[in-house]
Amino acid sequence: MAGLARHRLLPHLEDLGLVDEFDGQAGYDLRRLHLHGLIERIPRSHRYRVTDFGLRRWGCGNDEGC
Repeated sequence: MAGLARHRLLPHLEDLGLVDEFDGQAGYDLRRLHLHGLIERIPRSHRYRVTDFGLRRWGCGNDEGC
């Protein structure tokens, strides 16, 4: 996965109920998700990807095909 830029990642996180709005709160939410190990920044970019732990936590196991 090439990862998602912040403005593309936030709508998906909103659908999952993890962020409320696309305002200044979103930066805080991304930091919190990173601290909990659910997402990670791709080095030398402004993009993020969901970690394996994040996929398992959000219910996207191997057999569910998320």
